[in-house]
Amino acid sequence: KMDVYAGGAVNVLVRIGDGQYLAHLLAYGNISIHKGNGSSRVRMLGGYNTHTQIGNGDGNWSGKGGFNVITQAGKGSISSVLLGGANALTKLGAGSLVAGMLGGANIISHLSEETETSNTTAIALGGASILTKKGTGHAQAVMGGGANVLTHIGDGNTTGVMLGGANILTKVGSGDSTGIMFGIGNVLTHVGDGLTLGVMAAAGNIFTKVGEGTSIAALTGTGNLFTHVGKGDVWALMGGAVNVFTKVGDGDALALMVAAGNVFTHIGDGTSVALMQAEGNIATKVGNGMTLAAMIGKANLFTHVGEGNTFAALIGGANVLTKVGNDQTAALMIGKANIYSHVGNGPSIGLFAGELNVMTKVGEGTTLAAMFGRA
Repeated sequence: KMDVYAGGAVNVLVRIGDGQYLAHLLAYGNISIHKGNGSSRVRMLGGYNTHTQIGNGDGNWSGKGGFNVITQAGKGSISSVLLGGANALTKLGAGSLVAGMLGGANIISHLSEETETSNTTAIALGGASILTKKGTGHAQAVMGGGANVLTHIGDGNTTGVMLGGANILTKVGSGDSTGIMFGIGNVLTHVGDGLTLGVMAAAGNIFTKVGEGTSIAALTGTGNLFTHVGKGDVWALMGGAVNVFTKVGDGDALALMVAAGNVFTHIGDGTSVALMQAEGNIATKVGNGMTLAAMIGKANLFTHVGEGNTFAALIGGANVLTKVGNDQTAALMIGKANIYSHVGNGPSIGLFAGELNVMTKVGEGTTLAAMFGRA
């Protein structure tokens, strides 16, 4: 069954195959082609609207404005509404595609195999929103504002909520990825296998995951940077501005960074846990071993270079803990300007209460220190 209404100039309609074909072509330069079994309902308004459907499947498409293009090759259904100028939708392979594209220069591409179904669902609002999906797996995206880009190459599901401008989500490899990005200039990149979940609010937040493992990060504020390279699971909550989390190597890492200017770095194997509250807290772990650090206040500095477990609670301001060497180190530093240094092998335990307390250990052996008061 065919039901065609053509208005304007240069309207072309081609139908090969079984199924209903309902098309209403209005205005200048409308072209529609349907080859294969299935029903299609096409409505075109404006200039140079084109529709191409090759393969079995149903289609329901509305194009309004100028230069709206839709192309489907493969088994599956398409439901789409394209409004504005320069909207393009391409579907190659098995699976369904549902898209709503409003504004100008919105582009959606879905490339998959015929052997396995991969669905794509997208809502693109504003201008210059681009969604590209290649490989097995489903993709869902809500893109609002301008210049939002979502790219998924490889197996696995990808979900993106990108509101604002210049938000970019890129997934290369197997595993599910979810990005919720509000504001301007947020970037999420996942290369490798594993689950990735990123929540980014405000502007200039960057989330990067390279390697296997689960990564979950919530970056709220401005200029927050999260990087994980290597195997292992990572969880991070970064609030405020200019917080930096870096994990290179195998092992799990957990970071809670609140306020501004907090920096956490873990290079090497082992589990790392950091609680950094207020401003200017810096935690650095280089080497193997578990590291636990709770840094509350301003300008607390924690450094561990070498193997062994380290546990530190730095409460107040300007507390400094340095461990260079092997073996376990534990410190509780309460107040301001307390300094604890351990260079060499052997366990060290320090309790500092008050201000201007200093403990230094150089060499091998066990050290126990309890220092109360001032200086």
